[in-house]
Amino acid sequence: MPNKHIKTRVISCGLSYHHLVYTVIGSKVPDQPSRTITYRDYKNFNVAGFLRHLAESLDKLPDTADCDIYWNVLKKTIETVSNCMQNGFHLHHRLF
Repeated sequence: MPNKHIKTRVISCGLSYHHLVYTVIGSKVPDQPSRTITYRDYKNFNVAGFLRHLAESLDKLPDTADCDIYWNVLKKTIETVSNCMQNGFHLHHRLF
């Protein structure tokens, strides 16, 4: 750590004979790796078409008492409908 030492100083606090001693140590914060975030822009999204397509797809869901199976099928259905409506939104990639 001595090689990172920059300076040590004393500051008078004004309280009787008390002094503040401080040391400055130089260090560098490592750079974080860049990451790409993908997001959708729904500015021209066709809501009515999406809801119609989703309603048609939900009518075709299997009848099951198993919540896990139903949940997984529901998630996949919503994802599929969203992907079918791709002309209504644009994917953007931004580097952070």
